[in-house]
Amino acid sequence: MWFILFAIFTFKLMCIFIFVIYCVVTFLLVMIVPQDTNLDVEFPTESRESVDDKLEVLTEKLTEKERVLQKSQCEIKNAEKALTDLENKTSSCRDRYRSLMIELKKDIRETEDEVRTLQNQISNLSIRREALRSEVLKQQEDYQKMLSGFSKELESKKTLFCTLLRNILFCLKIDFNYFNLALSIYSFWYREIKTPSRELFQFTMKNFIDFSVYIIIIFNQMFAVLPFILKNKN
Repeated sequence: MWFILFAIFTFKLMCIFIFVIYCVVTFLLVMIVPQDTNLDVEFPTESRESVDDKLEVLTEKLTEKERVLQKSQCEIKNAEKALTDLENKTSSCRDRYRSLMIELKKDIRETEDEVRTLQNQISNLSIRREALRSEVLKQQEDYQKMLSGFSKELESKKTLFCTLLRNILFCLKIDFNYFNLALSIYSFWYREIKTPSRELFQFTMKNFIDFSVYIIIIFNQMFAVLPFILKNKN
């Protein structure tokens, strides 16, 4: 590595040395040449017509270039004006876009609040619906229990009423038969003897009174049970 660097450095020094020698030799040669020597420079001669033609052509080209330059300047001014208008429109559009974005963010925030409120209301309604459902199920269970109890009570009341009515009819039948028998005996004695005994009359009146009491008791029991039957039927 050091050998390569040394070789490069040596080559540079040699080039510089050769260049210096070349410059010195050239200077000496120039100084040695006699100053009286005149170099003959020959310039090409051109005619006047060709010069006028070239001048005219150059003038036309210059005029064309000036026209193009003016046109370019007008186009540049129009472009600057269009750029200015575009910048103004861009600025107004930017302001409009900024205001629209602010309004849109505000609307989005309000919509999010409304959605959050609706979600809370839906959650509350769901909880309320579950509570109402459980309450309805509980009321249905209570109603079924009450209905079963009422049905049992109604069956017992119906059985009791049928038994009572059967007993009443049986008592009425017995008393009515017994009263007919007493009335027949009294009629027989009245028809045969014409003078019924006092004991027979008392016996007949006693049976009549007992029959009347039974009738009153039966009607009282019927009127006591009838409102309950009508209420259950309704």
